[in-house]
Amino acid sequence: MKNNYFTYILGFIFAVGIVTTDVNAQQLDVSQDQLSQIQNRVDSMSISEMKDRRETLLLEKASLEDEQETSQSPAVLKEGRARLDLVRAELWVLVGALVAVNGLDGESDYFEAPDTTPPVITINGDNPATVELGGTYTDAGAYADDGSVVTSSGTVDTNTVGSYTITYSATDFFGNTGTATRTVNVVDTTAPVFTSSASFSADENQTAIGTVTATDLQTVTFSVSGSELAITSGGVLTFVTAPDYETKSSYTATVTATDASSNTTTQDITVTVNDVGGIDDDPGTGTGTGTGTGTGTGTGTGTGTT
Repeated sequence: MKNNYFTYILGFIFAVGIVTTDVNAQQLDVSQDQLSQIQNRVDSMSISEMKDRRETLLLEKASLEDEQETSQSPAVLKEGRARLDLVRAELWVLVGALVAVNGLDGESDYFEAPDTTPPVITINGDNPATVELGGTYTDAGAYADDGSVVTSSGTVDTNTVGSYTITYSATDFFGNTGTATRTVNVVDTTAPVFTSSASFSADENQTAIGTVTATDLQTVTFSVSGSELAITSGGVLTFVTAPDYETKSSYTATVTATDASSNTTTQDITVTVNDVGGIDDDPGTGTGTGTGTGTGTGTGTGTGTT
């Protein structure tokens, strides 16, 4: 046969209202080269050969569809779907060619009703998935039950704590689109690490001590136990009341560092008070010692008469 029967099938399909748009290689889920090969093969057949080929393809199609419903293997499903796409494309061309030559003649029974069932997408791996703050997220992907290509959209910022969504979609050759989503939670479960010393020293009679520091991927705030020491959220450590060395020369407390995700770590600190002005600089308890030396010399002269 010398005619391009694909042209006839487009006209027939549009005329009987089976679909509302032209059918092309993309809609049949085959490449343009594959479609051209099918057309050339059908063009070379006689009517009898086309009918025999049609019956063979129908049997193969039924077998492949059964496999698609029963197999649990993604690889088998993908390979079977690719072959099923070729079988269905050839059936469309064959039936269109037969209609072009013989009219309907019962061939309308071989046109399939449009498939309105979207692909079912299965997500690989955990859903929701969890990744540590500052870590690396690698998506495990997903697959469609009919072997359709699955694409994904969405991003995960592993440097920011939060919940992110990855959306997967797959469109079959009838234009039905299935979607699925994965939630990815970026979390911080790592406590701050102290980088300042556990020992401080400070002069008596004033309140300043020093600064406590800690590292973390998020902002850290500080608190301190007891009532003798105070600390700002930024880690500046002070005495509540200026200390006196003679009254108390050492203080202990526990500092807690907390990040924005409520992870905490503690450090026991010691503050040693420095004596300023000597061993005893309290005038109320001073003592004094005095030493004196004296020397005296006298000379006298007297005169008397009788």
